[in-house]
Amino acid sequence: MAANDYERLERFLMDSFGDGIYFRELRLSPEEAEYVQKRYPKAKLKKAQFGREPDEKNWYEIYLGEQASFQDGLKAGLEAVKQENVRLKRELEKARQSSFQSKE
Repeated sequence: MAANDYERLERFLMDSFGDGIYFRELRLSPEEAEYVQKRYPKAKLKKAQFGREPDEKNWYEIYLGEQASFQDGLKAGLEAVKQENVRLKRELEKARQSSFQSKE
């Protein structure tokens, strides 16, 4: 999946499981289901027994269990974004210093 697909999926999950909801039936591609399982390892996913939709997606019963499971996933994602921002700020500062030194 492309980066914007992950962002779209994250927004979809936040909308689906916000407001203290821990169980949903969602239609996901195999890649999306794998992402949910990796992102929220405590989540329980059960694929529906009926066939695939024309777009190759399946219905899954998803149970996050405790609210902490979803919140932990959000916190981990937020922490990753913060770390990336710090890294990018450092690179930008190095580029600025390099540019300033070359002008002298």
